[in-house]
Amino acid sequence: MMTTHELTLRLAIVVACATLLTSCAATTVDSAATPRADNPLDAVVACLDEAGFPGFTVENGGVRAPNNIGEEQFDPMRAAVYECQQQAGFYTEGIPDSELPRLYALELIELECLEDLGYTAPEPPSEQTYVDEYGTSASWEAFNDVFDSLPPKEQTQELFLELQAKCPPPAFTFVQQ
Repeated sequence: MMTTHELTLRLAIVVACATLLTSCAATTVDSAATPRADNPLDAVVACLDEAGFPGFTVENGGVRAPNNIGEEQFDPMRAAVYECQQQAGFYTEGIPDSELPRLYALELIELECLEDLGYTAPEPPSEQTYVDEYGTSASWEAFNDVFDSLPPKEQTQELFLELQAKCPPPAFTFVQQ
């Protein structure tokens, strides 16, 4: 049985693979030609397509790279992913402390979404505790709190993906304002 953290890591790897596959060489992307979509992940995919890297898709809260990426495309694609993430407003160098209260508020909205689906979780930490513990092994995420509270037999990959589709973790699409 996979833990929430293992499943989150697998999804993060999908995004990281796409990121790693695209951020070394100097591929330029015209930011004026890439309108920002409602979902910033869609904006990343559209930007990559315009940069000459078609086939990326938004799946399960992340961007998935196509399977046909050749080794010679690795560095140019990595550069394009990084640039497209920046254009879409993602924090490519980490979320600044000043933005953590906004992320916390979005986590509470996600928790409400999960509760609306009938799931329960322990009481969330205070905003100050969330900010203080963010990025540590004690950091709190609504999705993980709910999923980890389920009986192990219910913690399936199918349910994990279904819940993330219905109530996406805010960090997946958290962009600069």
